[in-house]
Parts: sequence; structure tokens; C-alpha cells
Amino acid sequence: MWWGNPEQQFLDNLLQEDIEAALDALPDGFRVVIVLADVEGMKYQEIARVLDVPVGTVRSRLARARSQLQKSLWQHALDKGLVEQPAREDV
Repeated sequence: MWWGNPEQQFLDNLLQEDIEAALDALPDGFRVVIVLADVEGMKYQEIARVLDVPVGTVRSRLARARSQLQKSLWQHALDKGLVEQPAREDV
């Protein structure tokens, strides 16, 4: 249909709210870097210049921010029953 899929739009809105909440929960230094890189599409060098920090600091903060965001969204999905906890293999 040319006007879109209401169910998909509803799900997209829910996901957007979940992502925004997870971003808001990040520490300021991590949130700023991930927004500049992943939302605004800035390059590491640009972010480093804007924040007046070394490029290595940008990379480190971005890696940590993405990791925390992934963990937060995974836990949210588990809590909502959207995914199941993977079975652990006994070693």
C-alpha cells in the first residue's frame, strides 16, 4: 500500500523509543560520542576535534558506548520476552 504499513510503523516507533531510552541511560561522554558517530555520521577525527580529545579516546569511548548500548537493548529484549536467553553449553 502506498501509505505504508501501520503495524510496521508502530513497531518502528516502539523500537525508536527503546533505543532513545538506552541512549539516555549512557554516561554523557559515551552518549555524545555515539550520537556524533552513529546518528550524525561524523568521522572519528571530526569528533576528536569537536570534543578536543585524541582520536584514540573517541575510539575507546565509542567501543564502550556501543557495548553498553548492545547489552542494554539485549536485556530489554529479554525482559520483554522478545528473545530467549540462549542455552548455555556445559563445558
